[in-house]
Amino acid sequence: MKKDERISRLITYSMLLAATGVLLFVPDRLLFNEDNIMCLHKMLLGIECPLCGMTRAAHDILHLRLVSAFHYNFTIYLLALLIIADAVYLIFPRPVWQLLRKVSLILLLTGLGIIYFLRIYSRLV
Repeated sequence: MKKDERISRLITYSMLLAATGVLLFVPDRLLFNEDNIMCLHKMLLGIECPLCGMTRAAHDILHLRLVSAFHYNFTIYLLALLIIADAVYLIFPRPVWQLLRKVSLILLLTGLGIIYFLRIYSRLV
């Protein structure tokens, strides 16, 4: 891995760590208010996008409410796997970690596609 790429990833992970710190202290009443829809996709089409629920799921994981995080968006666990695999690859740039990064990215994208299909299907039925 090149030095510029490592620095770029370190900056990315620093921002991710800062966002996680902020998310730890966001009050529940701001995130879990169903009247406060901020998804443009849902406002325009009436269907939740594949990423709807990710912020609430991340908030619940940080507060160790793992089951409710799963109910908001189950791909949060796949995203966590991707972040961990990428962070380990950043520290130990080995081919096995690069493969795990690729597999976890494919799993995440597949999971998001499944969520989107299920949300559209449930709206049509």
